[in-house]
Amino acid sequence: MKQHKKYKLGMVGLLSAALLLGACQSKEVVEVKPPVQENMKLESEQTGDKIDTTQPNQTYVVKEGDYKTFLESYEKQYKEDGWDVVLDAKPDFMTFEKEGKQVKVMPVETEEGIKVFLYEEVAEQES
Repeated sequence: MKQHKKYKLGMVGLLSAALLLGACQSKEVVEVKPPVQENMKLESEQTGDKIDTTQPNQTYVVKEGDYKTFLESYEKQYKEDGWDVVLDAKPDFMTFEKEGKQVKVMPVETEEGIKVFLYEEVAEQES
């Protein structure tokens, strides 16, 4: 009879520990990232704890592309990835939003091709 009690107490202890560990585990956070087209090559990126919000988070270069139609094709990719258009000011810039994150896309025509500046920020929540 004593062994039976020890077995029950042991099982209760194991179940309690499993429940406690399960409750303590944080949910996996999936970071929302803007889509990147095949012809976009990363030129620079801000990383680390100190991000300068006046500078783009990422800068890409598109060597072969048409500035006037770039945002139209890029918009399609954002929409396919589940982003919503917040502001459409083509061909100068567009702002997209997904899961509380906003990305402002600003293409600039240069001698190298098209530079694409991405500014990321947390979307303002309505009160």
